[in-house]
Amino acid sequence: MPGMRRDVDAMLYWALRWHDGRRVPHGVLCDVLWGEFAKKPKDPTASLRELMAYVRQRHGDKWMIEDCGSAFRILPRVATSKSGQN
Repeated sequence: MPGMRRDVDAMLYWALRWHDGRRVPHGVLCDVLWGEFAKKPKDPTASLRELMAYVRQRHGDKWMIEDCGSAFRILPRVATSKSGQN
């Protein structure tokens, strides 16, 4: 559909949330982003890592996004309280 803007940060975030706590291989995430296009980036892994930095900026306050080498994983951030503070 011409003129339709894709929110790639949201696409990556929700792909990770769908597999909450499990590793999602780069190939799967690349398919989410570029699967319908005939021409993928020359280095999809580098492009994916660059895009994932924006996902971390957008959702990093509530979610830890781990780079596991050939996969990414999302985990909820656990709120820590310091003992002795009221």
